[in-house]
Amino acid sequence: MRTNFWKKFFRGGALTFLLVNVFLFSPLNFVRAGEGWQIDDYQVLMKPLANDYQIEVQEKINGNFVTPHHGIYRYIPVFMKDTAFTQARLLVDDVNVTIDKNKNHPYTYSDNGNSLYFKIGDPDITFTGPRLYNIDYTIINGGWRYFEDKQEAEIYWNAVGTDWPVNIQQAQVVIDFSDWSGFDLSQAPKSCYTGIYGSTAQDCDIRVEGKKLIVSSFYELLPGEGLTVAVAVPLNLVPRPSTWETIMFWIKANGMAFIPYLWLLALIYVWFKWGKDKKDERALVVEYTAVDQLPPAPMYQVLKQRSNKDYLTAEIIYLATRKHIKIEKIEKTGFFGGKSDDYAIVLLNKNYAQDQSLAAYQIMILDLLFHSDAERFVVGDAKYTIRGERSYYQRQFTGIQKAIDKQVKDGQYFALTPNASMLIMVGFLGTLWLSIMFASSMNEYLIPLFMINLLIVSVFIFLICFFGMAKYTDKGLDARWKLRGLEMYLKTAEAERFKFGELTDLFEKLLPYAIAIGLLGKWLQIMGQIYKTPPEWYNDKDFATMGVAGLSNSLLNMGSALSSAMSDAHSSGSSGGGSSGGGGGGGGGGGW
Repeated sequence: MRTNFWKKFFRGGALTFLLVNVFLFSPLNFVRAGEGWQIDDYQVLMKPLANDYQIEVQEKINGNFVTPHHGIYRYIPVFMKDTAFTQARLLVDDVNVTIDKNKNHPYTYSDNGNSLYFKIGDPDITFTGPRLYNIDYTIINGGWRYFEDKQEAEIYWNAVGTDWPVNIQQAQVVIDFSDWSGFDLSQAPKSCYTGIYGSTAQDCDIRVEGKKLIVSSFYELLPGEGLTVAVAVPLNLVPRPSTWETIMFWIKANGMAFIPYLWLLALIYVWFKWGKDKKDERALVVEYTAVDQLPPAPMYQVLKQRSNKDYLTAEIIYLATRKHIKIEKIEKTGFFGGKSDDYAIVLLNKNYAQDQSLAAYQIMILDLLFHSDAERFVVGDAKYTIRGERSYYQRQFTGIQKAIDKQVKDGQYFALTPNASMLIMVGFLGTLWLSIMFASSMNEYLIPLFMINLLIVSVFIFLICFFGMAKYTDKGLDARWKLRGLEMYLKTAEAERFKFGELTDLFEKLLPYAIAIGLLGKWLQIMGQIYKTPPEWYNDKDFATMGVAGLSNSLLNMGSALSSAMSDAHSSGSSGGGSSGGGGGGGGGGGW
């Protein structure tokens, strides 16, 4: 019985030992890990070009696939992980990928700003068994780092990256200096590192054979482990890229972030072609009237190349000083009996619609003011009036602005009108912000730079279109020159000039233009010195005690109320320390 027991025991133990070994050491062990493949051999050949800063690289990855796969992917970070040293961004050229004995095979390659990415394989075909992947490329920037203090240039390269999720049975790196003359590789500082990222373990063999540095890992590399090599050469043996080449490398690396400047260049071309005005070097001469007797709103547009959104106050004063309307200060009783000031605009010219002295848009302004009440328009009630017929007032305000634009256009002051320049601005800004879709293909380093450039270009587009895109005709240039003379006079006028007879009339005629260009405060101060009684167009029983201060507040308050009402109408709703994974290169890959 005991003999049979021990026979069964040893047989069972042998069978268990066999099954454990099959499970642990057969390809099934990494199938259980979820990858279904491993790398049997990883060979990297690096060949620094003599008298150059470029490095030719050949990677040979011999994969063994147990479960069906399409192929592998490989990515290489474009920036060094070791930030203690300065190294340029990695750029490569001459990319070529083959399988087995240089057999062509489908692959894609991209540089997304964060890493170089190779995806190798046919999406329609899967396979099992061994397959050799050959990945060739030339490092044209970022292969070397430079130490001025040591007078050394160094290759510090994570040849087998630490991001591979599979076992790597054996790994070897060869750096070939065969074409270098005057360089003794045996005397060069060199080292190698193995293990996970940051490991300083040196479980690797490093030897020199002629002018080749050969580095091999002692052991199988587990998932997350890599092999890094560092070797230094005299600084004078490695030329640096020229300034121009460095600029071009930088543009190639960061070019996506500067896409918005293409819009700015296009706009500058449009400006030179259609928006740039002729030079006008004439000295300014003081003018006392608006050119072509333009009312305030179109005058402002011709002078400033843009619409005046606050034209209504200036236009009401214009109509009042021309005796079409009169402004009255009235007292209003609130809900709880409190008293407050309000303003009424009284219609004097009952036949304004047939008045040839009025511009079309001014007739529309009067239509708007006296739409609900043919006699009076109470400013304080404007909001409630407008809310009751919002659609009418919206159409009317839109129609007024179009009529102002039409008067300017019919006057032939512009070859490219301010409205057209605004449309150009909207078109450029609209398509510019659509370019934000490019950001999805950028890395986190470039996206902030892209957004900053987007904002900078947006500001420039706004400034160019808002202030400089509208182009004058010869008539327009002459009109602007005269209007600048008028503006100069309005800014420098003094009370003493208006104290007599006809000059007082001149003050009233120019007051609306002063308001249009933002000089209400200055001109009301002048008014306080020349008026002892209210002007004919303004009725205020408190003028004797309040004087022009009351009128100033009245006009400012009226303008604020009208602007608020308008807004309501519009609103519709190596030799140094190192570690595994440090330096350039690195990354990893996987199967798919």
